[in-house]
Amino acid sequence: MEKQTRSAELKRKRRYWKKHITSWRKSGLGQRPYCRQHGLKFHQFVYWRKKYHPHNKAAVSLVQVALPGKPVNHLTLSPKPVHLITKTGYRIEVERDFDPAALKQLLHALERR
Repeated sequence: MEKQTRSAELKRKRRYWKKHITSWRKSGLGQRPYCRQHGLKFHQFVYWRKKYHPHNKAAVSLVQVALPGKPVNHLTLSPKPVHLITKTGYRIEVERDFDPAALKQLLHALERR
């Protein structure tokens, strides 16, 4: 009997989180603002989001970050760019000859969002 109760509870949790993940994707909000708005614990939201979408197939948008003292260059595509997916779900693509300091600043800026 206990096994059936646990199974039913897990199904309820899955439905609950799947509903929130779907709602979040449609909302246009960031993950943290959505969690605050709905009274959800962020770490639990991330756990369930990864469980349903482990490869984070969400649309990717690029943000141009101007660095002080350096002109902004548009990236050109090379045959094999480097891909980085952060813990918070951002997917970053950089050329093989990227500037490590610029990448560090970008990661720091994204962490503050």
